[in-house]
Amino acid sequence: METLATGYGLIEGPREDRDGNLYFSDVTNGGVYRRAPDGGIDTVVPKRRGVGGIALHRDGGV
Repeated sequence: METLATGYGLIEGPREDRDGNLYFSDVTNGGVYRRAPDGGIDTVVPKRRGVGGIALHRDGGV
């Protein structure tokens, strides 16, 4: 097992898009994040507590 990111609370809803980006939500701290194949992490949806599941639309939307 490999650690992909640290410093998050309860992680849920991991999804990978066709470009290899990994999307996940942090239920307790709030937010939706994207981890790029190079390891960089961006905030997609900031400060949204309670986000659990994630769905990716075929047009690339989250």
